Amino acid sequence: MDNTNLRPEIPQSHRLYASIVHWITIAAAVLALFAPLIIVAWPERNVLEPGAALTAIFNGAAPEQIWALSASGVFPGAHYYFDYPLCGDSLAQMIIVLGCSVGVWALIPAAILQFTREKDWFYATVGSILAALMLLAMLGLLRV
Repeated sequence: MDNTNLRPEIPQSHRLYASIVHWITIAAAVLALFAPLIIVAWPERNVLEPGAALTAIFNGAAPEQIWALSASGVFPGAHYYFDYPLCGDSLAQMIIVLGCSVGVWALIPAAILQFTREKDWFYATVGSILAALMLLAMLGLLRV
């Protein structure tokens, strides 16, 4: 008996979602390998110089004391990579954000495909709502 005909067809939107998650996750993982090298190679090109930060951490400093050693002298905010895009630690944080937000970047085209070609209104609506909630949370407009 041939079992290949018993398998259901996977919708194109699901394959698209999986491909986007797959490749962005791989890209973020590979890029994340190089971020520590950049941070250590050019310690002066960081928002928070790694040697001073690690020394303060191992000496038991409070977070405020550690961030006092930063370029601005205070905690620059959760999304400081927008203000310091060329710094090594900002690059590392951008890579982490990319890897953690991969779901929203995959949901948007998958939902568009479900709305336009597959006409799968339920999953397209649920995916759009979920993508909107994730975007609002990423922007800090929705707090849980």
